[in-house]
Amino acid sequence: MPRLPTLPAYLLLALAPACAAAPEPAPRTRAHQLPVIHGEPSEPGEYPAVGALWTGDVACTGTLIRADVVLTAAHCVDPELVGDARIDFTLEHDPSGVPSPVIHTGCGTVKHEQFTLDVEDLAGLQQFYDVGLVFLAEPIAGATTMEMATPEEAAALAAGLDLELVGYGVTSEETFDYGVKFDAVTDLVAFNESELQISMPGTAQNCYGDSGGPAIAQLGGQPRLVGIVSRSATNNGNCAEGGIDTRVDYYRQWILDRIAERDLTGSCEPVVLPPDAGVEADAETPPNDAGADEPDAGEPAVDGEPPAGCCSTGGADGAPGGALALGLAVGLVLRRRRGRADATAER
Repeated sequence: MPRLPTLPAYLLLALAPACAAAPEPAPRTRAHQLPVIHGEPSEPGEYPAVGALWTGDVACTGTLIRADVVLTAAHCVDPELVGDARIDFTLEHDPSGVPSPVIHTGCGTVKHEQFTLDVEDLAGLQQFYDVGLVFLAEPIAGATTMEMATPEEAAALAAGLDLELVGYGVTSEETFDYGVKFDAVTDLVAFNESELQISMPGTAQNCYGDSGGPAIAQLGGQPRLVGIVSRSATNNGNCAEGGIDTRVDYYRQWILDRIAERDLTGSCEPVVLPPDAGVEADAETPPNDAGADEPDAGEPAVDGEPPAGCCSTGGADGAPGGALALGLAVGLVLRRRRGRADATAER
């Protein structure tokens, strides 16, 4: 598995350097011709449940947990970061490298109610509520989905456990190549009840664009989605010192409840269930159309320079503040520029 999250999680990644100068990245070359950050291009058909959030370019990574539901990071769908753009989904291996990628239309998103970008310090394990969903307008025919780890299965998590990382993020901090599905294997370093710390320096790393992608573990002999790429493990803003993932088992019931709300109304817009209509605590996993697992990554990009105030440390009137806001703006700008530069180079 390769890079780290894209938006806010790994927003911390390239935050300082980007804010200081925001140099124009070199034009992207075909990412599948280069090594990911200690990862390699996924084989065709590998990790079929993992895809990219799409806003005209790769924005983040996500995993199908039902044929019409994509699990990703809250920062990948937060309106403060993506605005009112519709978020679609693609399972293409290299969506920008094909003339007409298959794009599945999104019809709504939801992020955890307690997720906020107004955080000063996100180094190390904490509780960031970085979990969100993208609902698709139609189920993907013949889709392969990935099973989320249950709390019982997650009891087997232990430091040193192998984790598979999958994402569409940056594969080199020198060239900023991104947009192709890469994967790698790394170790679980530490964890608390709601987050996982993954990768040591020198091992496979997530990076910008991998945000929202999966960490997959073999639990009970079966592949299980255990983590969602959230952010860098440090405030240095680079892709070399490990990362933090949101624990799927901890938020599993929240995820099931949000899906139930959507199914109750048949609408993509989130609704509030009445007190007596909640999902039982032991609710089953959403229907799995073809059991399998896959991970991806990404981060919405924004054309042009970082927005005014990129380097400010305060968040006025509820706006994102601190290192979080910085990293986010940087990641978004770099991503869009990379996509545009690549498209131009390939014409």
